[in-house]
Amino acid sequence: MLTGVMGMNQIGIIGGIAAGGETLVDQVARLERPADLTDTSSDVEKMAYAKWVKANKIANLIIRSSIDPIMRGGIAERGTAKELLDVIKKQFEGSVKGRQYCNLSQLLSLKYDSSGNVRSHILKISKLVLTLKELGLTIDDTLMVHLAVWSLPQSFEMFQVHYQNQEKTWEMNELIAALVSEEERHKKGKAKLAHLTTSMKHLSINSQGKKKFKNQVTVTMAMVMNPPMMKPMKTGYEEPQEQLHRIRITLSSKSVKNLEKVCADLVNGAKSKLLKVKGPVRMPTKVLKITTRKSPCGEGTNTFDRFELRIHKRIIDLVSSSEVVKQITSITIEPGVEVEVTIADP
Repeated sequence: MLTGVMGMNQIGIIGGIAAGGETLVDQVARLERPADLTDTSSDVEKMAYAKWVKANKIANLIIRSSIDPIMRGGIAERGTAKELLDVIKKQFEGSVKGRQYCNLSQLLSLKYDSSGNVRSHILKISKLVLTLKELGLTIDDTLMVHLAVWSLPQSFEMFQVHYQNQEKTWEMNELIAALVSEEERHKKGKAKLAHLTTSMKHLSINSQGKKKFKNQVTVTMAMVMNPPMMKPMKTGYEEPQEQLHRIRITLSSKSVKNLEKVCADLVNGAKSKLLKVKGPVRMPTKVLKITTRKSPCGEGTNTFDRFELRIHKRIIDLVSSSEVVKQITSITIEPGVEVEVTIADP
């Protein structure tokens, strides 16, 4: 159905099927209406007039059948197909401009938000560019590639820098292949948060007021790695084989003995790997004042036990790759020791 420029092209296609090389619509639009026949008209004039009448009738049928039924009622009958085409073009002129503006706005505001995949995002851009071309607004391939790269988020910043430094002109298929490869690289190096924890299950007090700790050790670990740098294509730049990280290990415990043992194991493990180690650094001790009731029915000051719980803290800094850190931190953690590992670029 005729709804815009595509509909106008549809008229030409249907007319071409009917008339061969030159479409009936072209014939009617190109040729002026012949003069009305008279008694003195020759056989050639009569033949030409009959041919035009037939072509005009078929062209009118083709044009009106190609118009959307909703819009067809708003277009009055015309004597010739040429007049009918002129009316349709005037009515669609404003509609085409509106669609151009709408699609161009979508194209310029379209940004990849990492939902879905980058291939689908680029294909959306290509579809909008094709729609604009059908509406009479042509965007060349180079500008389309520029817009596609510009629409990428900050996580593709290295790719954008690499693209800007390339002298050659990229094609859309080449861009899609490069972006898909870069997206896969991002997924493999996606950041994970490293965290080792040991948690104290609960604290109980016996009837003599002695403190007794029951601990359950839970250790979970996931390494942090920043997204790896994109590998430039044919630029002489060599991607680093192994990325180093600055690792800060924070340990805390109520037991100085257990804390010092874990610190010693970590430092010895790091030194055995020939790593740069700083610490353990002694941090201020946190004092927790705890009050417990001896008996739920007791009265007076002797009913309560009051004591202080001291939490000791140490910090160890080192520089290493994530794989080495996994080996260092895969030690037995003493009960009551909490370990937190944070990783960043050196």
